[in-house]
Amino acid sequence: MTNTTHKDIAVDFLKMTAAGQVEQAFERYAALDFRHHNPHFAGDAAAIGQMQPDPMPNQLGMF
Repeated sequence: MTNTTHKDIAVDFLKMTAAGQVEQAFERYAALDFRHHNPHFAGDAAAIGQMQPDPMPNQLGMF
């Protein structure tokens, strides 16, 4: 058993999505019935994955 915190999970999810690994991040961390609350997109993981199809540049060195 590992001692992974919610913060560790959130940071890893953000790192993966920022690196363009959106599908892998959702497969690893999102529930099958995932719903989000962005009113500009459908409420499923597929719609959110289409929001940023290209990897984001790491201009700030945050990740």
